[in-house]
Amino acid sequence: MRTTNALPVAVLFASAITLLGGCATSMHMKLAPQLTAVEPWEVQHRGAGQAMQFGRWQVTTPASFFVDRQSVGGGDPLVLPKGPEVKVQSSTRLIRDRMTFQFELASQANSQLHWTADCVAELRLANRSVETFDKSDETEITQPGFPQLDCKFSGSQTGRLSIHADFSTQRDRGSAQFPQAGWQLRSVSALEKGHTPWARFGYEFLRDDRVLGAVETIGDGRVWMHPDLTPVEEDEVALMSTALLYYGSLLELRDT
Repeated sequence: MRTTNALPVAVLFASAITLLGGCATSMHMKLAPQLTAVEPWEVQHRGAGQAMQFGRWQVTTPASFFVDRQSVGGGDPLVLPKGPEVKVQSSTRLIRDRMTFQFELASQANSQLHWTADCVAELRLANRSVETFDKSDETEITQPGFPQLDCKFSGSQTGRLSIHADFSTQRDRGSAQFPQAGWQLRSVSALEKGHTPWARFGYEFLRDDRVLGAVETIGDGRVWMHPDLTPVEEDEVALMSTALLYYGSLLELRDT
């Protein structure tokens, strides 16, 4: 059996951000050495329907979120020969969650600079549930290569961002392309104290293997930009950071 559901998540998003901000204020991701002397910009107003802001950049049209879920599979109840009260019902499903969001970002320093982002995040999962007379158990496994995010940027600068889970490194990896040059992206799975494989505490932006920017996606969020960046490159980092802040919140929301 195949089922499809479209779920609006904007209302839940605000509650999730409030929870994350309250429990993660004492946690900070580990910075690359190239950025330890850089003062970060604190993200303001991170939440559904709010005009997120940091540095000279502000979201002018906040993101709206929808999840389109498709699932294939199912199961039938089985009666074990141990007695009439011992019943087992099992189910195996393949699940595909397609999450879309859009936002508009503008520079407060130059009214001529503004961008639009259209993003699609996707998760593919295998779900196995077993129910007996007195208990139930559920296991969910993410398929290799997921979750993944693809964004198209238009406006003052055009570009595209693509990132996916890399099983070999246990981190997200990807790239972004803009007219002048490209970026490499990777997630940060280390805190100032400690390391958690597959965790996403933030992302780094690299060029020629040198970390020139970063965004922290836990708590309220923070953004770093290396002083060697040009104003155009700073705009690119701001645009990528905004997309990844929304993406991180979507993944956290789904796990709550």
